[in-house]
Amino acid sequence: MWRAKSISLFNGRYVKGRLLVLEKPISFFGDIDYSGKIINRELKYFNESVAKRILVIPHGRGSTVSSYIIYSLAKRNLAPSAILSLYPDTIVLVGCVISNIPYAYEIPRALLNHEYTNKIFEIKFTRNKAIIREIS
Repeated sequence: MWRAKSISLFNGRYVKGRLLVLEKPISFFGDIDYSGKIINRELKYFNESVAKRILVIPHGRGSTVSSYIIYSLAKRNLAPSAILSLYPDTIVLVGCVISNIPYAYEIPRALLNHEYTNKIFEIKFTRNKAIIREIS
């Protein structure tokens, strides 16, 4: 079981799903297309979809347009079910807030490991924190 920080907006939320771990920073503007697929060939999971996955990243990078792209993906049911990051990221946070996608940051570095990809995890969001647990 791991702990991370979150914001009170997500208090009471529960997410269960498969992890998709990207060990490099991503930009939702340029690395992920409008269908939710990873289009940056330099990323380990090129052509994988982020839809309905718990996305684990070190942090976002790039354009403020990324917040809108997260929102656009959410409106079309193509967004991640939650986003976890090693470092806090304002652009990703704003995208999650406007899209109602739970977001946690300052995750343990051990979780940023591609070997966790496709494993089932659950996340319980409580007041200003997230409790992250591997199911399988």
